[in-house]
Amino acid sequence: MNAPRKLWLWHVPLILLSAIMLLPLWWMVVAAFDPMHALIGGHLTLWPVTWNLKNFVAAWRSQPFGRYYVNSIATTIGIVTLQILTSSLAAYALAFLTFRGKRIIWGMTLLAMMIPVQAIFIPDYLILSQLNWINTYQALILPFAASAFGIFWLHQAFRNVPRALVEAMMMDGASPLTILWQLILPNTRPAVITLAVLNTVFHYGYLFWPLLVTNTAAYRVLPLGLSYFVAQQSGFMQWNLMMAAVLMTVLPMMVLFALAQRYLRAGVMHYGIRG
Repeated sequence: MNAPRKLWLWHVPLILLSAIMLLPLWWMVVAAFDPMHALIGGHLTLWPVTWNLKNFVAAWRSQPFGRYYVNSIATTIGIVTLQILTSSLAAYALAFLTFRGKRIIWGMTLLAMMIPVQAIFIPDYLILSQLNWINTYQALILPFAASAFGIFWLHQAFRNVPRALVEAMMMDGASPLTILWQLILPNTRPAVITLAVLNTVFHYGYLFWPLLVTNTAAYRVLPLGLSYFVAQQSGFMQWNLMMAAVLMTVLPMMVLFALAQRYLRAGVMHYGIRG
């Protein structure tokens, strides 16, 4: 069997599985445009009956989605920026500097990855309450300013940079920040972008913590907006409006994945499996 035919034998089942996985997503798109009577007709269509943009207008007006978008984007950017900053500084120190207690700190970092995040919700909430930060942007952002996984991920990536280059810049008098900015980060860009994308997707769609620390629409984020949309429609669920609201919510993440796909693949392949 020649190589091209053998390659196609592998691709065909993968394409079929991908189509099966994408079918619910496509049905969401169809439902977002269809009128309600088309959805309750008892049969599933693979193409919208009409391309009806009124569903998106009605869904947008049902909740202050504009405010939710601003809150979600602002908090996600703040969290990801702080995590990249703190994780890169900590990873550089653990990868290239020598100091007392380094192995202990590295062990505590690995241990922190094993602790369920739910275990620290109550202490975090009590601290924020004492600081009068409930229902503020500080409550949404600062508890996630540092990430044990981010430190671990960038540490694995930074170890791929030859130590000889780092030591050469040190001998030339470069400061650690200069080495990190001019040498380490440019050479580990796929890993940094991968971490940023993973954190963006996670915190953009995170529901539980914003549900705990916000109590007004001024600070609610998109996942909370969707939950209130469901509660509002609980008497008679208008699935076309619900799917329109969900599509408006997930569309930015779909675009982000499409743009960052090359870096995600390189980041996982080159840095994700190093021991």
